[in-house]
Amino acid sequence: MTGFWSSWWAFTFMLTPFVFSLSGVAIGAHIACSRDFNTIGEWLGDKIYQVNHD
Repeated sequence: MTGFWSSWWAFTFMLTPFVFSLSGVAIGAHIACSRDFNTIGEWLGDKIYQVNHD
């Protein structure tokens, strides 16, 4: 059983950077395609303001 868990952790550890790079590329492509940096900034600002003023 311990062998299964160690291999599972190794597998996850190997996949993690791949998943992060994929999500980063997807987010970058979405921003590049929308070209709405102001809207994204306003949305982020609203979210941060809401969290800080709850």
